Amino acid sequence: MNKKITIIGLGYVGLPLAVEFAKKYAVTGFDIHQGRVDELNAGKDSTLEVEDELLKSVLSSDPATSSGMFLTTNIEEIKNSAIYIVT
Repeated sequence: MNKKITIIGLGYVGLPLAVEFAKKYAVTGFDIHQGRVDELNAGKDSTLEVEDELLKSVLSSDPATSSGMFLTTNIEEIKNSAIYIVT
C-alpha cells in the first residue's frame, strides 16, 4: 500500500530525503520559497546535494502519481498526506 509522504523543507536535508523516498513512494516536497521550488522543478539543485539527472528522474508534475516527487509552495497540496517529515 503506497502512502503519500510530504517532506517540508527542500534544503540540504529535505531534498535528498525526498529524492530517496520518491524512488519508491509518492512524495510531495513543500517549501515556502517559490524560487527554490521553480529551480528544482527545472531539474537544477543549486545546493549540489542531488545530481541534476537524479533529480530529473524522480520529478513528477502530477501530485496523484503512485511514485515520484511533486514539488509545491501551495499548502493545500500537502493536506492529504499520510506522513509528514519536517526538515
